[in-house]
Amino acid sequence: MTRRILFVCPLPPPFGGLANNTQLLLRSHLSSRYSIDLLDTSRKIVRIQLHKRGIANLVHVLRCTVQLYRQLKSVPYDVVYLKSTSDISFLREVLFMLVVKMLGVPTVLHFHANQLRYLFSGKSRFCNLVMSLCLLPADVVIYLSDSLRTGFESILYFRRSKMEVLNNVVETRLFDSEPCSKTGKEVLFVGRLTKEKGIWDLLQVIAEMAEDYPSVTFVFGGVGESPEEEVRIRAFCEDHKLGSQTRFLGRIEGEEKTRAFLSADLFVFPSHEEIFPNVLLEAMAAGLPVVSTRIFCIPEIVVDGDNGLLIEPGDRAALRNALSVLLDDDALRSHVSRANHRRARDYFDVKIAEETLTRVFEGLCSNPG
Repeated sequence: MTRRILFVCPLPPPFGGLANNTQLLLRSHLSSRYSIDLLDTSRKIVRIQLHKRGIANLVHVLRCTVQLYRQLKSVPYDVVYLKSTSDISFLREVLFMLVVKMLGVPTVLHFHANQLRYLFSGKSRFCNLVMSLCLLPADVVIYLSDSLRTGFESILYFRRSKMEVLNNVVETRLFDSEPCSKTGKEVLFVGRLTKEKGIWDLLQVIAEMAEDYPSVTFVFGGVGESPEEEVRIRAFCEDHKLGSQTRFLGRIEGEEKTRAFLSADLFVFPSHEEIFPNVLLEAMAAGLPVVSTRIFCIPEIVVDGDNGLLIEPGDRAALRNALSVLLDDDALRSHVSRANHRRARDYFDVKIAEETLTRVFEGLCSNPG
């Protein structure tokens, strides 16, 4: 008999890493191995506003909790699979896990986060104790990397959950097409157009490089947290006469996003706040050399000097130098391109997620206690 799995996860919009990863898993071979239902926890907002909280969030959480309870009472699921990222999301998932555990269904919690920075930062024994208690309802906890797993292990006083590691993954087959033909060089950025993603560092560097690299176009895929922020970005480009060297695509997904990667020569992602960014995996799958920052899990994705160049966040001089090195050296770009194409398929293909989650689900179904 086919196992029944309930995914309690967001779907786009908004088009963030967590929702995109859910979408990827639902169209993978997992959907043919299992009967998968989805409880979509997304609020369906177009622009992600990380710093805004409100009563609407609380109402949404309560509504989802009621939906989860009703779903579990009406359908005999074998496993419930939840995703969690930020601190607020984690508190929501703890509530969900308590409901699931109350009804006796095995639970998998997939952390798409670093040690939770604000509520449970590992700074006190009390916070560590609270974190330990919060994870008790989960039968299996999945972390994005070995370093994150080690970090959590160091702050937990006790645990009953089995720990697994599963990196973010990408459908590498989508990037097996030939690169698009073009004139000149293109440097691509994909992500939210915000300070946290390093957009202002990049724009300042582009203004400094423009005269020396007149044939290079910088392409941006994504939207800001607000229309006003996008207006400020475009005004900066006008003030610095960057109109002919910058192109803004807005939010891109699906085939349009794939074409953007295949059209580019280089990917830049100078983010200040990141965990395990999917866009780096997509860039690697497309065979793009990468310039990014040395934060959180990024050094586990990009090996500095091998399949990309890493800088410290906010270091604009280093960012300019890294871009110049890769733009000026065709042989180096070719070497890094081949390394990324191979690394994405060896370590970050969706097949790895299919195999890992199948093993986790089957283990819980065979030993539900």
